[in-house]
Amino acid sequence: MTQSAIGIFDSGIGGLSVLQQLQSIKPKQDFIYLSDHANMPYGNKTAKQIQDYSLAICRWLESRGVSLIISACHTSSIIAVDLIRSQINVPIIGMHTALAAFLKEHRYRSIAMLATPLTVSHGGYPSLIKRLGIDCQIDMLPCPGLVELIESKQTATIQRYLNKNLGIVNDNDYDGIVLGCTHYELVKQAICLELNHSINCISIDHWLKPHVHGYLDAFIDCGGRVTYYRTNHGQIQLTPCPTAVQSHRGQGVV
Repeated sequence: MTQSAIGIFDSGIGGLSVLQQLQSIKPKQDFIYLSDHANMPYGNKTAKQIQDYSLAICRWLESRGVSLIISACHTSSIIAVDLIRSQINVPIIGMHTALAAFLKEHRYRSIAMLATPLTVSHGGYPSLIKRLGIDCQIDMLPCPGLVELIESKQTATIQRYLNKNLGIVNDNDYDGIVLGCTHYELVKQAICLELNHSINCISIDHWLKPHVHGYLDAFIDCGGRVTYYRTNHGQIQLTPCPTAVQSHRGQGVV
């Protein structure tokens, strides 16, 4: 059994949706949450940049004594996590393996994945689905600029963006849509309202808990503290609790 913090990182506030899921399983667990605000958004960077950012963050979290790291970012997970495993001495979980395990078990026929431009262009998710022998057609739909709108909490603009860009999902015969960026979890209800009722919205609520439960069982309850950090001009700084922690319930636009 382990009594130490779990490290979580994302490019911004999107990973708070992951933190909330973990706290619902282990409310007395200590967490360190790092937002890479200086390099946000990840979706318009190169794969090499994402690997460099993610590795530097994981090495910093390792230096803070965490016993488990969770990449709460789909772009980082699909591009960097496998590389990072060989570079650090702490176990790391990515969003991609948890989501793929869910899709393998539930066997959707055809799904659309909303994702950042880099996650789409990298092609990692379709390759992973094929490699695991999952018989599911997955269409990757880029959402350029949506992360920035969510970070800045531009409610009306977010709603217009979703209304304009989700029509392609309704026009196709998908039986599921995956939120392939943890930022999108923060506007989950707004996304679902734009979809036909026949399309199942596959959010983090469906697939993260079963995958991480076994890892969290190895941790002894601590004080339930969460310490927040963010990058700023090459420095990692302690920061107050983000307002999105209070506002996020997955109920609409942040």
